[in-house]
Amino acid sequence: AMDIVRTVLTGEVNQELVEAMHRHGSMAVGLSGTDASTIVAEPADPRLGRVGCITSINPALIHDLVAADYIPVIASVAVGADGGAFNINADVAAGHVAAAIGAHKVVFLTDVDGLFMDYPDPASLVSAMTLDETRQLIETDAVASGMIPKLGSCVRALEAGVQRAHIINGTTPHSLLLELLTDKGI
Repeated sequence: AMDIVRTVLTGEVNQELVEAMHRHGSMAVGLSGTDASTIVAEPADPRLGRVGCITSINPALIHDLVAADYIPVIASVAVGADGGAFNINADVAAGHVAAAIGAHKVVFLTDVDGLFMDYPDPASLVSAMTLDETRQLIETDAVASGMIPKLGSCVRALEAGVQRAHIINGTTPHSLLLELLTDKGI
């Protein structure tokens, strides 16, 4: 099963993203977290097989690519001590990588408009939270389970010095541009 996951994430999804980015210039480089041991993991739970828990990020390859004006597109597959691959939650991987490279911002794209306190009630959409509020929200399990990895990754990144973390709807046209380049955001 891990071979299928690896093939899909690194061979299909990653390359589709790289190809889409190349329509705007040849600046993307597709990687796997296993490349240069960028993402290292251990088993999350023996019952889950090759699902991993990140133990470290080795950002050297990422720094080198960014210094050369490339955009790394990293598939959420990690390497273990046994040399084998582990499947990693993509949100968790993004938070760890953002923290390790000292990113200014981290943005999580989802298929909903963001974090809702009472999904899907539009009046419950949260436009801003503090780090302490986010920690408390995670502890109370008051949000949908799919948001927990994103929120946890936001916390990890912010605790490591990343200044801002955003969760936005990636299916809304130009949502990333609106969030990052306007005063109001999406």
